[in-house]
Amino acid sequence: MHKQHSIKLYNTFSALSSSYRHARVAAGAVILVAALAALVGCGGGGGGGGNNNATFVTVQGTVLSAVNYTAPSSPATVNFGSKSLVTNSDGTFTTTLPSNATSATVSATGEVTRTIHFTLVANQINNLGNIFLADTGTDYSANVNGVVVTSVKGVNQPVSGATVTIGNITGTSAANGTFVLTGLPVGLGSVNGLYGTVTAKGYATKLITADVLQFALASGANNIGDMVLAKPSGTTPSGPFTVTGTVTVQGAPVAGVTVTIAVQSAGSQIATTTTDSTGTYYFWVAPAPYLITAQDATGTVGSANVTLNSLTTPVSVPAINLAP
Repeated sequence: MHKQHSIKLYNTFSALSSSYRHARVAAGAVILVAALAALVGCGGGGGGGGNNNATFVTVQGTVLSAVNYTAPSSPATVNFGSKSLVTNSDGTFTTTLPSNATSATVSATGEVTRTIHFTLVANQINNLGNIFLADTGTDYSANVNGVVVTSVKGVNQPVSGATVTIGNITGTSAANGTFVLTGLPVGLGSVNGLYGTVTAKGYATKLITADVLQFALASGANNIGDMVLAKPSGTTPSGPFTVTGTVTVQGAPVAGVTVTIAVQSAGSQIATTTTDSTGTYYFWVAPAPYLITAQDATGTVGSANVTLNSLTTPVSVPAINLAP
């Protein structure tokens, strides 16, 4: 198309140039202006195209009250520019967006409207995680700081490059292990629940619960101290936990199997562990329906579903048997 335009313009300019040599200067100026206007018009089509050529991706998330860890009393409204949706009764939502979308505004009755920012990845489901809204009368002025460390011969050493996530706010630990997350809702952590994670390559995922936060977040700085990461091992501490199960091969328990847990509606894993000498694994997670997946060193995979309804009543996952 552009090549055809170029040929046409070239022929037009050749004809106009010939005419121009025999025309008055004023008339020639008019001709050249018209030709330049045609040239500018040839490259058009960029302004109103919008997202016609953008890749569309699936986007999920859950809107929750920061204080209650439950969906708002009335469904929340999520505005992605010109696109608007209403959350389900449990606060969840799923939609499709162009992969270059970067922000949304979330509002609900009794909650303070919040603008969130994100980066979408093409060709995969993008889970925005839990989007916590501050109750009316509060705001998003809570900041969290701490240090990501690991214990080496009984001495804490900083872990750099760790990803720290609380709600939908993410940061990375510096060379000295320090991190800062800003713009969190005041009152977050008032009740127990899974508020975030600390992840780093070569370490077991650390879950950030109300116990880890230590207190409901206040306006300004909130120091939550050392976030200690443990190296993955074949022996997993047995408590506290809310989900437990066993992995077997031909009915016999097997140690050292990698086990992951993911929220069924989200699809992305939130924690990983390994089975102990009795083939048992443990997770501490918030109430939700989960998919448990086990994989041994040979690549054999097995899975099971389980629903956790209460933090005070742990559930057992049906045994996962890996075929030899």
